[in-house]
Amino acid sequence: MFFKGRADDMINNAGVKFYSIEVETALLSHPDITEAAVIGWPFPPHGETAVAFLVANRALAERDLHRFCTEQIAAYKVPKIF
Repeated sequence: MFFKGRADDMINNAGVKFYSIEVETALLSHPDITEAAVIGWPFPPHGETAVAFLVANRALAERDLHRFCTEQIAAYKVPKIF
């Protein structure tokens, strides 16, 4: 897989817009995550939701990542899928 960039850096979740870099920065503050990419994924009827693609040093449980994110960023910015 090759990452060539994004068509849009803004994620629109039910009319609340935020930049994917905010979520990536929060995820990269986790000691076991070495790379992170966050995109907006279609999520009707809310518009989009955040989806995170990660490279980690070890296996991480999705519930632990969710908890970690809720401590770092607003709930509407937390990825639905890791």
